Amino acid sequence: MGGRDEPFLDFVEFDRGRHRTRRFRVKHVEGEELGVVKWHSPWRRYAFFPGADTLYDGSCLHELTTFIDQLMHEREEGS
Repeated sequence: MGGRDEPFLDFVEFDRGRHRTRRFRVKHVEGEELGVVKWHSPWRRYAFFPGADTLYDGSCLHELTTFIDQLMHEREEGS
């Protein structure tokens, strides 16, 4: 995963179930599921929970950070 300008990751919202906050499956654009972004109560913010044996470069980490920052901004704005 590296060396190109297009997005590497897809963020797919899934059923909240009993959870009050939004949850997203994080998938590589080729379909491999990499982990989940969900609310982490002890930190009072969204966090990425990676799957086992997954690997990330700076571009992927940047996409994850940007996505989580946007979720936090929407939460602060009340959207």
